[in-house]
Amino acid sequence: MSNIRKSIFFMLDRDKEIVNQISEIEKANTDDKFAYELKEKSISNLMQYVKKYVPFYQNCKANKFEEFPVVNKVMMKNDMEKFRSTADYTLGKIRHTSGSTGIPFEIYQDKKKAKRIQAEVIYYRDITGDELGTKFINLISPSRIENSSKLGEFKQNVINFDVTKMDDTVMEKLHEVLVKNHQIKYMMGYASALEKIANYFQEKNYHDKYYLKAIVSSSEVLTNAVMNSLNSIFGCPIYDRYSNEDNGFIAQTDGISHDFLLNRGSFFVEILKMDSNEPAEENELGRIVITDYFNYAQPFLRYDTGDLGSFSYKKIGECNRYIFTKIAGRISDVVYDVDDKPISTFAIGCALEVFSNIKQYQLIQNNKAQFTLNIIDAHKEYSNSDYIKALQDVLGNDINVTICYSDELPTLNSGKFHRVICNYKPEKN
Repeated sequence: MSNIRKSIFFMLDRDKEIVNQISEIEKANTDDKFAYELKEKSISNLMQYVKKYVPFYQNCKANKFEEFPVVNKVMMKNDMEKFRSTADYTLGKIRHTSGSTGIPFEIYQDKKKAKRIQAEVIYYRDITGDELGTKFINLISPSRIENSSKLGEFKQNVINFDVTKMDDTVMEKLHEVLVKNHQIKYMMGYASALEKIANYFQEKNYHDKYYLKAIVSSSEVLTNAVMNSLNSIFGCPIYDRYSNEDNGFIAQTDGISHDFLLNRGSFFVEILKMDSNEPAEENELGRIVITDYFNYAQPFLRYDTGDLGSFSYKKIGECNRYIFTKIAGRISDVVYDVDDKPISTFAIGCALEVFSNIKQYQLIQNNKAQFTLNIIDAHKEYSNSDYIKALQDVLGNDINVTICYSDELPTLNSGKFHRVICNYKPEKN
């Protein structure tokens, strides 16, 4: 082992099943034939299992995968027992989450699924160049900090920062830690927290010598501007990770581009049209629907995550790989143009990225034609008409935009930040 802490970790936590699962994840993500065979076997087994042991599916007449219903969090929440297995299994973990939806959710995971997520943590940290046991910074919500023990923090070798308190005092402390502690090789957190760090460090011209080997954004998606800014400041690869509490690690970028490579070792991922369960076309924005190979305690078969994305094919090695070219936030985060077509946070970000000197923005759709754009820009470097024209180019010339300047924009209790908020619902949707 490369360091004492890593040795302690493996002495305390080494598990042959987790080691085997790491190997399986790695093979599925590098060997196309193995990935296909794993998918076919896993989906076949899951379809047979749910029809036998999960009440919701016991009268299901579907024989083909695409004939199974698409389910979502609301359906599960309304009658949770119907979605849980009646078979004997060893409970591994109960996870509690509300996420961006605001819907409290309790997920049962059997022992193998719980270990699968542990294996994913190790695998995905490893491919960023980070080693278990090395010191890292975690930008997390206060509830997670309160629930973490000092022993757990020591064992993980982590320094936690509360993302709901990213004020000047916290930023200065973070800067001091990053400059003085040469052991810190890794930093991860919400995109909104990383954006605040990028803005603050740029404003203070903090281009010091840092020792980070990688930065990872989780739960939210980084904009290109923030990714470039972080890379310029810290001089290390920036990874975007698409994961959730319900299922685990679904996809991650390669540290260079914004293309998300799917975790073929644990999931089959579909992108379906916004208004039907038909497959979306290549590069068409649609609903991200996943099938989890491993959670037999509470199976997730064709589970609509509530997130939006688009896919394409990319030449990797000798094969064309199915990848996410875009993850555009949640369905609840889209706004609508004058023709009631959904416009993603990604498209809004592209429209406003030319205003590179503003610290942060938030777009709120109040009704079909009325929008509010909140901006943190103390110097007011751009004119209101410039902002309005940029938004009209995307949303239509008939929209009205009110520009409001602020010193700070609110975050959720979890520390996440909604860049786009929609208070309008088209009748046809």
